[in-house]
Amino acid sequence: MQKRNPIDWNEIDTVLLDMDGTLLDDHYEDFFWDEMIPKYYAKRHGIKFKEASALVHKLYTKREGTVTWSDINFWEKELNMKLWDMRYQIRHLLKLHPHTMRFLKFLRRHNKKIYLVSASQKKDIKFKMKHSKIGKYFDGIYSQFNIGKPKYEKAFWKRLHNAIKYNRNTTLF
Repeated sequence: MQKRNPIDWNEIDTVLLDMDGTLLDDHYEDFFWDEMIPKYYAKRHGIKFKEASALVHKLYTKREGTVTWSDINFWEKELNMKLWDMRYQIRHLLKLHPHTMRFLKFLRRHNKKIYLVSASQKKDIKFKMKHSKIGKYFDGIYSQFNIGKPKYEKAFWKRLHNAIKYNRNTTLF
């Protein structure tokens, strides 16, 4: 097994962090998209869960890599469901990874600039910040919705760089 080189924090001045799966545990999102939506879809259309899951995932796949892929307003219309209400119902599943708070406090203590960089829309970010209580640690929050390009495209990162003006050599993502 190859030994990993530790990060030299003296060389880092800016940290860009994703939200879902990085700071927050994925269980909330996975349950919402993979369990809850297909369950409600099956009930609404009188079909079995397995069939509903396949149909819903086919719809997701068509939008993957686009801004609408993580646009809950789009999916509310597309699926004709009250998704914001559903997300609120399962807010108890929203959990931080075990060392998130310690890591954010470490970055703050060492005067690092911290930016949240997410594919989520503003309303969802605000909801998650409120329930996770990590919003106060960020110097700025950027999403593909305010950048105007999908997070998975180079144009997103170019626009983000123009907005933040971070040094690529001293920034950790």
